Amino acid sequence: MGDFIVSDDFPDYKYYNGELENPYCGRGENPLDFSNPKALFWHYEKHFDEWENEQKDYNEFMSNLINNKLSEYYRNEKELWEMYHHHSIKK
Repeated sequence: MGDFIVSDDFPDYKYYNGELENPYCGRGENPLDFSNPKALFWHYEKHFDEWENEQKDYNEFMSNLINNKLSEYYRNEKELWEMYHHHSIKK
């Protein structure tokens, strides 16, 4: 996970909580906008929740998302991790 330390309570940080529509994204807005991190991470967590895989691991999914897929668009992984934790709502 690069230089960013993820705490043991990592799985307690969530955006998606079973909603049908993205509560952080207005009608016509793009949920994949880095200026709206809550909508962005909600979008990906929803896909994780719908993923049919007995071996699915939330920590691994988010690590791969931030360190690989999202870092292709937003180059600073440390800022991505900070964005994820700073804007999330701890359960």
